[in-house]
Amino acid sequence: MTPMLPLRVKPTPRETIPSLLSRLAAVNGYGPGQFAHEMGFSLKRIVTQKLLNALLTEAGTFEPHDQRSPRQKIFAAELYSELLEEIPYLVGKQAMQRAIGATEAELQTLEADGVLVPRSKLSSVRSPWSTRDGQKLLDQLSLNAIEIPAESESWTTLQSARLRSGYSLDRLLAEVTAGTLCLGKREHISGYHSFVVSVSDLEKFLPVVEQKDRDDGLIPAATFGRSIGLRGKGTFLAFVEDGHTPSQLAGDPKTGQIRHYLSPADIAAFHERFLTLTTLVSETGQHRNTALAALKPHVDARFTSNGRDYGPIYLRACLLDVLLSLRQQAKAARR
Repeated sequence: MTPMLPLRVKPTPRETIPSLLSRLAAVNGYGPGQFAHEMGFSLKRIVTQKLLNALLTEAGTFEPHDQRSPRQKIFAAELYSELLEEIPYLVGKQAMQRAIGATEAELQTLEADGVLVPRSKLSSVRSPWSTRDGQKLLDQLSLNAIEIPAESESWTTLQSARLRSGYSLDRLLAEVTAGTLCLGKREHISGYHSFVVSVSDLEKFLPVVEQKDRDDGLIPAATFGRSIGLRGKGTFLAFVEDGHTPSQLAGDPKTGQIRHYLSPADIAAFHERFLTLTTLVSETGQHRNTALAALKPHVDARFTSNGRDYGPIYLRACLLDVLLSLRQQAKAARR
């Protein structure tokens, strides 16, 4: 009979990597027999020796080129209790996005501005994000937010406010804490993406460049949306506000109100990545009905983010074969 492997719950002043893994197994409810016989499966769901060694080395516990085996690496567990307690909550980037309800761009911005940072900078650590850190951020935002209707148009996401204003997220959140920028949370939407700021408050402290006319090449976002066939109420504007394509914040030449505009470079960036039925017809020279029929089998090419649909906007990269086929058909018809 295989002897039972004792599992310790409480840390000791000096601990080895295997003994710590044993304790983590106990804390997470694994029995001695299960821990001993399922080392290759159950334990991986908690933490691996490789991950733990990398984190402790980064923290300065071990030298980078320390070749000793895990059983020989003894360290003072109490000194690293905060790091060790966090290990069961570490996840990868995509899992973190799902955990806090953020887009890839939003998580990148949170990291860049130091609002939410990974617990490890090592490329070898594939699960550096702490879901507890993410939940703490959501809890803090909730404390300062008021509930607003999901379809309210006088609010914009934190990501959009950051990208358009040039202020970092920590600066915007400081304005929220100070009470100069109202933070809302959209009903029926969960996670970080549900938090929005008041556009009217944003206008009060953002530096607005006076513009007497629009000969600077900027086109209102709504106008550009209509030009490419996107006439749904607010859908393209929401697409722009959520930061999925570049745009500029500028004062309306008549009212001075801050609005979203697209520069020639912004428009080029949109066309480089996206297609609509109108632009597909324009690029291929095909009849609208022909282009529409070609799009129907490619539902997966329609752009969405966190389950949100922004109307018939398609990813160009997913429709390269459709573009080529329609162009060839149009060329053959002209012969």
